[in-house]
Amino acid sequence: MKATINIEVTSDLVRRLKDEDKSIDNYINNLIYADLNSVIKSSTSCFYYDKNTSKLYDFSNQEIDLTKKENLLLYYLIGNTNAFKTYDEIIENCWYQKKNVSIATVKNLIKRIRKKTSYSFIKTHYGEGYSLPTK
Repeated sequence: MKATINIEVTSDLVRRLKDEDKSIDNYINNLIYADLNSVIKSSTSCFYYDKNTSKLYDFSNQEIDLTKKENLLLYYLIGNTNAFKTYDEIIENCWYQKKNVSIATVKNLIKRIRKKTSYSFIKTHYGEGYSLPTK
């Protein structure tokens, strides 16, 4: 089934489409695809992460305040949903100066995220690392 959407095409959009050599159908499909794939819902918790804004929300649409490091870790886990990430991989990808980062530092960061969300939001692989289960 194909849906029809009536829109008014502005000259700016037409110019942008010509510059990028895209059809209006292609442009709209890309917008819809980007919108559908911008939200990650956790299968075990009532939270979602909007990749376009890099923000975490609960399902009452309240933003969950995250520090830069909490957001970076969450973004890394979301980019690898259902994939188990070791402590070393997390440190490698979330800290630029890895000299002083211990497993305890990673565990503390996970603890802070869980305190703001729920324990089940991030799955622990005991002694190895973490993953973010999603639908």
